[in-house]
Amino acid sequence: MNQSASKSSLQVLFGSFTGKLINLVVLLLATPILGPEGFGQLLIVGVILGVFNTIIDIGFEGYYIFKVRLDGTEKNSVEEIKLIEDIVFTLRLYTNLILFILQIGVSYLGKDYLFSTPVDTYLRILSLNYLLNIFGAINEVRLKKRMEFKTVTRSKVFGDVFGAAVKLFFVYIGFGIIGWAYGLVASTLATTAVLIMSSNYRPNLITIPAAWRKEVMWYAKHSWVAGLGQYLDKQIGNIILNFYFPLKQVGYIQFSNSYALDIQASLLTSQISVLFPYYANFQHDRARLRRGINQFLEAAFFIFGFPAIFGMIFGQDIIRIFFGDKWLPAYPIFGMYCANALLRVVFTPCLIVLTSLGKMKEGTIVTYINFTICTIALLVIGFFTRNIYWYAFVFVVVDLVKAAIKSIWGLRFLKISLMALLIDVKNTLICLLSTFVIVCGLFFLFPADNILHISICFVLSGLAFISLQYLLNRKVYSMFYEKVTLFLPRFKK
Repeated sequence: MNQSASKSSLQVLFGSFTGKLINLVVLLLATPILGPEGFGQLLIVGVILGVFNTIIDIGFEGYYIFKVRLDGTEKNSVEEIKLIEDIVFTLRLYTNLILFILQIGVSYLGKDYLFSTPVDTYLRILSLNYLLNIFGAINEVRLKKRMEFKTVTRSKVFGDVFGAAVKLFFVYIGFGIIGWAYGLVASTLATTAVLIMSSNYRPNLITIPAAWRKEVMWYAKHSWVAGLGQYLDKQIGNIILNFYFPLKQVGYIQFSNSYALDIQASLLTSQISVLFPYYANFQHDRARLRRGINQFLEAAFFIFGFPAIFGMIFGQDIIRIFFGDKWLPAYPIFGMYCANALLRVVFTPCLIVLTSLGKMKEGTIVTYINFTICTIALLVIGFFTRNIYWYAFVFVVVDLVKAAIKSIWGLRFLKISLMALLIDVKNTLICLLSTFVIVCGLFFLFPADNILHISICFVLSGLAFISLQYLLNRKVYSMFYEKVTLFLPRFKK
């Protein structure tokens, strides 16, 4: 608990950015080999694995962060902390062993009914991650609770590097998405190994004391019900998509998600992992929380704002030049997803408030409201239009509405308004709007016919964005400098 949230945030961001950059390179190299059909298969795999991820995310580790107090008047004793850790480990052990067996069973029983080859083999390979996660989860959450994010970051970067090498090797020798599965298991293996060696936890399999059983199970029950709703909320679109649209068009959706949303979502999620204990530890200090959210928004808009705007406007040229004409039908979807990535930044830091405060019932209600809205909207589009572009448009609109509902409800418990947060970052929003106008002007005045032309447009509009940020909101640069000096003290000299 001695490390500041700012330093933790920067460490996690650095690690996530490094890992995502590695995975992006792998994705770029693998895209021509996988093709639209391969991306469609990956989406189907994601829907199926989402069911098991929902079961696995019962909330045991979240209970640990919520329950353990490392300082203050309510500080837990060393014996109490060890007991909670053993409870979490025991529950995770039994849960993951059951999931391991279930996923292997589904891979055989679901073949030719729910999916076809090679999805069945992919599922069997990925089931190994449940065994590895038994030891990785408890060690990771212990480090996060103690704000030791440097170790967690190091483990994930090492895992990303090792997994990326394995992915590329097997994909290029002809294994297709099966090579992707080998890489994911290799990544988890490497990450878990570093976590185990870095943490001091010694696992003990115990019988859960009666005094703890009711509270743990209450938290787990509500967390699982909320998790089920989140799975349905997140995956219902993909389920409907797979039902109404051919595999090739499904691949266009997965392609757009991989390059426009997934990269940003992964990096922001890494920062949310810092905010989770931050909200839980400082929920009564409203001014401190507002400053933390403000810094999150300023940094996120600075990092992701310009790429999202450039992708929206120049996306067709980017896809044609780097991926070929066969991917051009994905451009309208890619552009809409870039817009979604930009707008969703506003809500991202607020999406975990309810969970971090232990408001499980309220979180569950919001999740199921969102699931209902999403299901009705996408079913109507899928049934009446069978148009993949209308589907993508409605998905983006509904996704933003859902995020707004959950954010506003969560902020009520912190007594912070969403409008106040937007006013705090008004200069950044003006900068983004001005950049949008400049990029549009470059698009119409300077056609991007090749890599050189599009690179010139990117550099010119990027310089404009950086200059506008300096003129309108230079405190962003001061914030980043402060974080860098915090992370690397020698810069102060």
